[in-house]
Amino acid sequence: QPGEVLWDIGANVGPYTLLAAARQINVVAFEPVMENVATLVRNLAMNGLSDRVIVLPRALGAANGMAWLHISDFQSGSANHPILTSPRKLTLHKQLITIETGDDLVARYGLPLPHAIKIDVDGAELDVLKGLEGLVLNHAGLRYLVIEFDTRKDAECLEWIEAHGWARYAESEP
Repeated sequence: QPGEVLWDIGANVGPYTLLAAARQINVVAFEPVMENVATLVRNLAMNGLSDRVIVLPRALGAANGMAWLHISDFQSGSANHPILTSPRKLTLHKQLITIETGDDLVARYGLPLPHAIKIDVDGAELDVLKGLEGLVLNHAGLRYLVIEFDTRKDAECLEWIEAHGWARYAESEP
C-alpha cells in the first residue's frame, strides 16, 4: 500500500525497488555490488524516485562483519557473486563488503520496519533470515516475505521458513 515500506534485499539495479517506489511505497534497497548500486541510483534519479528509496550498499547476513564478495562479471545488473572464504575459478575481482544484520540496522540506526521483504541473494538466504529473526520478522506490520531460492538445493532454508510460521505460497520451476 502507498506509504508502506519494502525491504529489497539483493536489489541489484532496482526492478522491484523502482516498481514499488513508483507505487508510492517507501523502499530500503540493500545491494553490495558497486556496479549495481551505481546503476540503481541512476535509475532512481532518472525516474524521479530517489526521495522514496534509501539505498544501502551493503549485504545483510546472520552476523555483523566483513566478507569477500567474489565478482565474476563487471556488467551492471549481473548477479550470482558468492560470498566465499576460498577463491573460485571465475573470480575477476574480490570486493570486501560490510555485512550487517537487519535487526541491528533497525536497532542502531532506526531504519523503518518493513511491511514486505523481498530476498534475492543467490545462496545467502538463510543467513539473511537469521539476521532478521528478532525485531524485523517479529513485528506486527510485516505481511509479506518473498524469497527467491532453489528448493532443490535449499531445503534448510525452506525448513527455517516453515519452522518460523511462514507458509509457502507459490513455487516455480527454474
